[in-house]
Amino acid sequence: MSEYSPQPPPLARQAIAVAIVGAPPVARVQDRPVMADLRVAFWNVQNLYEPGTRKNGPTDEPELIAKLDAIARILDGLFAGAGPDLVGLAEVHTERILELLEQRLRDR
Repeated sequence: MSEYSPQPPPLARQAIAVAIVGAPPVARVQDRPVMADLRVAFWNVQNLYEPGTRKNGPTDEPELIAKLDAIARILDGLFAGAGPDLVGLAEVHTERILELLEQRLRDR
């Protein structure tokens, strides 16, 4: 796991981490590969900071974990329970938090 860093992760790392949630199967139409429907979501998760570092963020690790669990549960419920194939998130403060959320999405 990454150590705490006061800087948010580079934008490219954020996109890569959230893009691996899933990918739609490729179908064949008239013998050409065609991507099936792609389920895309974007969510400003608001104040997803390291515990105790910001006034409006989680005050401790259990509060952060509860927020991550709620976000994962909601994302998994989108698209009639199929979840998104690609998700963009705003206000995720550190790479560690992004990795914790990614783990929860993979574990479901």
